[in-house]
Amino acid sequence: MPSCSLVIPVYNHAEYLSQCIDSAVNQLNPFDEIVIVDDCSPDPRVSDILEKYQGISSIKIFKNSENLGITGTQNYALSLCSSEFVAFLDCDDYLHREARAGFDAYYKVKVGDYYFSNRIEFNQSGMSRKVDVSSQIYEYNSLTECLLEHMVASHFKVIRRETLLSIGGFPANSDGVQDWVVAVNIINDDNAVHIGEYIYYHRIHANQTTGQDSVRYVNVVNGERERLLELRGLKRSFRREAVTKLAWFFSRVENFPRGAFVLDEGVMEPWVASTFAARGSCPSALLIYSPHHHKFIAQDFYLCRSLGMENVMLVDRRSPDSIATTRWASAFMDHIVCLDPIARLAIEPWVADRSKLIDSGVGDIIVPSSAPRVATPEI
Repeated sequence: MPSCSLVIPVYNHAEYLSQCIDSAVNQLNPFDEIVIVDDCSPDPRVSDILEKYQGISSIKIFKNSENLGITGTQNYALSLCSSEFVAFLDCDDYLHREARAGFDAYYKVKVGDYYFSNRIEFNQSGMSRKVDVSSQIYEYNSLTECLLEHMVASHFKVIRRETLLSIGGFPANSDGVQDWVVAVNIINDDNAVHIGEYIYYHRIHANQTTGQDSVRYVNVVNGERERLLELRGLKRSFRREAVTKLAWFFSRVENFPRGAFVLDEGVMEPWVASTFAARGSCPSALLIYSPHHHKFIAQDFYLCRSLGMENVMLVDRRSPDSIATTRWASAFMDHIVCLDPIARLAIEPWVADRSKLIDSGVGDIIVPSSAPRVATPEI
């Protein structure tokens, strides 16, 4: 079996830390080394807890000279590892006793660069659920496409050290979404292995770092998605002209809230936002979807609300699936944008508040059924 180090970046979470480290130490198949790095935790209990593990030969404990954040701490820990593979464990989570054994077993079946497992999520109330990511991957029939939309390759992740170093480790300024950025830059459909076992326990609680900086997360994730799509020749320029027409139309609607941006299949499009005249202070969002992606409408609507969007609009398309969904979404959307009179006639009888309807006259926005769905992140 290949050698495997376990990295545990630590910042506070003293109440969970002992359970975390104990789960790493008490593995059926031990890790070759456990590298713990304290990122200058202000909670004095953290140092006291780590001191108790100093005598265990497999554990190496370090402390940053200054706070580096999660990416800086992970990269520092990575530089301290000597094994062929490196696994990662958050200091507020813990491992099943057979986590390392699970990796070993799947490595025997297939040699890869990136391994990831199912997980069990649990909260402070004792509620838990099993998360099997295989169904999401199967839906896309491609792990690389699935990753552009869902972070399915997170816990428990084990990465070939040389491969991770080859992309420069965890990218700077990506704290909170650094695991996803690494995954989409390493994984292809041949080098990743899904460990179909529930060997990671992921704690959901109010003090988690992830989710505390939603706007920055959205910007980082969408920027990386667009870069990868362009590299893969999938950038969706085929709708740019039609969407720009919509932006032009709304920039001339009297009293329309300015500073708007478009979620084009879930991607925030700054090039459309710049088309709008910058006046007023009420931000808006324009949602555009192909019929096979309508299931994400409510998710993206509430994301826009959480980001302060006071006027969220859905662009109706003329397909039967689209019209049916628009009827449903009209109950919570601020406005429905009708691309032409035919679309308006189809949905008008089903919209209780017809003042929500806006006519644009742009015409249908064609979306090939093979177009990749690039969604807003789950935060």
